[in-house]
Parts: sequence; C-alpha cells; structure tokens
Amino acid sequence: MTCNEAAKIIGTAVGKPWLKWALISDKQMLQGLKMAKVPAQLAKLLVEMQAVMHSGAPLKNFHKNNPKMGRVKLADFAKEFAAAYNQQ
Repeated sequence: MTCNEAAKIIGTAVGKPWLKWALISDKQMLQGLKMAKVPAQLAKLLVEMQAVMHSGAPLKNFHKNNPKMGRVKLADFAKEFAAAYNQQ
C-alpha cells in the first residue's frame, strides 16, 4: 500500500477523501518544525526519522524478517481513528 492509498483510506473515514500524502524536503520539514516551536534537537531527530523512513531501509528490514502480520486492516483502524478524530 502506498502512502497516498493509506491517506485516502484515513481521509475518507474522517470525511476528507481528498487527503493526500505530501512528501516535503528535509529543509521544509525542519523549517516547519521550527515555526511550530519544536525544540531544535527533537526537530533534527524528526527530520532524520523522515529521511530514513523514505529511504526504504526500514521496509527492507521489515520484509527480511518476514513478520507475522496482524489481523487489523487499515480500513478497520480508520473507522476507530475517525471516531476519536471526530470527538475533538
């Protein structure tokens, strides 16, 4: 499943079917985190985490270890998420 496919499932559940996954540069993310007043060290770590996630390395390791998959599907989780999201 792509990030945009996941975003569509969750977006649809919360009444925003147009929701898309937007990949931003490390520089843009760091700037946004600074504007949100996230502490500098935490912001740096979050940017590094995004870079690693989008490098594909964690997914390769995930599949290499052949994990047993759970039974909860994203569409089912999205319903539960939407209920919590809409309570705000």
